[in-house]
This record gives sequence, structure tokens and C-alpha cells, in this order.
Amino acid sequence: IHSSQTQPNEFVRINSSSADEQEAPIELTENHFLFIKGKAEPIVASQVNVGDFLIGKDGHRKVTSISRVTHDGFAAPLTRDATMLVDGVLASALAIGTWRT
Repeated sequence: IHSSQTQPNEFVRINSSSADEQEAPIELTENHFLFIKGKAEPIVASQVNVGDFLIGKDGHRKVTSISRVTHDGFAAPLTRDATMLVDGVLASALAIGTWRT
């Protein structure tokens, strides 16, 4: 949808663990959607709480901590149904909020 290799952006870093091990964190903007166990609709990353369960490709992942990080660059790909697996977690390319030009 849009991308930049140099624009600084703040991301929500969500750490999670599966039944057996700590998983790689997922980082996305606070306004991008994630799918959460027990929720009928995806929610934005800023509404995810420690203890929620992310929908992962290999099962559910319990959210263990949430922090904020800043990186230079971002990418928001477009997929056929606006969903994708990001570091093994079901997420959406769609976000709410303002578009930057």
C-alpha cells in the first residue's frame, strides 16, 4: 500500500509465547489490525493487552509484554484479502488513522 526506507515510525512491539517457547516479537503500528482469540473482529494493536492470545500459524500465542520502539522505514503490503502472516501471527495490512503523503 505504501512504504518508506527512511521515514522514522513508532511501532508497537508485542512479545508472545506459544505453549512451548517464546516467539519472535511482532512489530506494527498501533493502528494496524491483529486477530485475537475470542474476538469476532480484529482489533488495532494499541488495544492488545498482556494476557490476550494472538492467532498464530501454529496455534495461539499468549501476549507476554508490550512496548514501543522506533525504527527508520516501514512497509505496508497489499494482499488479496488484506490479511497476512507476520512473524507467524495473523495480521492485517489495513489500519485506521491518517495517511501520510
